Amino acid sequence: MRIAPTLAAAAVLALTSFGVGSAQAPAPDVKMFATGPEVQAMIANARAKYEPKSAASFSQTIVKAAPYDVTLDYRTHAGASSLHQMQAELIFVVEGKMTFVTGGTMIDPKNTNADNFSGTGVKGGVARQMAKGDWVMVPQNTPHWISATDGELILIALHMPRG
Repeated sequence: MRIAPTLAAAAVLALTSFGVGSAQAPAPDVKMFATGPEVQAMIANARAKYEPKSAASFSQTIVKAAPYDVTLDYRTHAGASSLHQMQAELIFVVEGKMTFVTGGTMIDPKNTNADNFSGTGVKGGVARQMAKGDWVMVPQNTPHWISATDGELILIALHMPRG
C-alpha cells in the first residue's frame, strides 16, 4: 500500500505555512520524517495492539513538529465524538469505510483536557460515507464523530492548532 503523495504535500504545506519550517531550533519531540516502511510497521503494530472491545482508536504519531502532529489512527468500530476548541483536523482515509458526522450538537460532552471535548455521539450534523482515498477537513469547534465503520479503518490525521 502506498500513502498518497498528496498527503505528504499537504502535511508539508500545512507545517511550513504555519512557520514550522523557519530557522527555529527544533523541539526535543520533533519527528519530521517517516518512511513508507515505517508507516507500514505502524499499521502492523496497530493491528497487533488494538483492543477491539475498546471504544477508542489506537493512535500513533507519524510525524510531529510541536504544536503540529500527524497521527495514524486504527479502529474497527464507531467511537466517541470529539470537538477540538483550538485545532482544525485534516483526515485522510488510508483503508476502510466509515460514516463520518460533522456539525450538529455533541451528545454528553465531557472535557478531556483544557481544549478538547469527548462525547457519546453527535445529534444532527451532516453524515458522509467515506472510503479509502477520501479527505475531510474538520474546522475547530466542530463536533465530529465516526458513527459507523465497515470493518478495519485506518486514518491519517493532521492536527492544526488555530489561534
